[in-house]
Amino acid sequence: MDNFYEYLSKEYNAYFSGWDFSYVNERMIEDVLPWDYKKIVEENFRGKNCLLDMHTGGGELLFSLSNLPNNVYATEGYEPNIPIAKKRLIEKNIILKPLVNVNEIPFENVFLT
Repeated sequence: MDNFYEYLSKEYNAYFSGWDFSYVNERMIEDVLPWDYKKIVEENFRGKNCLLDMHTGGGELLFSLSNLPNNVYATEGYEPNIPIAKKRLIEKNIILKPLVNVNEIPFENVFLT
């Protein structure tokens, strides 16, 4: 029983940041998907002037995208992720705003330009 509690304590105290699940890599099994989400996203914003990533998490995926539009915005509602995403996304001049109310986008008409 002591081993079980040690295991639970270790899991509870494991380092976790944004949507980085690398600490479970050797214990995680994933099926290979027949599609590539990142590729789909990149193909669909090609030629666009503006991009909004809602619920960006720690901003890992958004940061990894190439050939971003000139105006990129993101929202995040989970408070522990906000400083993580802000720190990451500022490097690419991506504006992040906390999402307080899921029914309200916290930007003023920036998507009309």
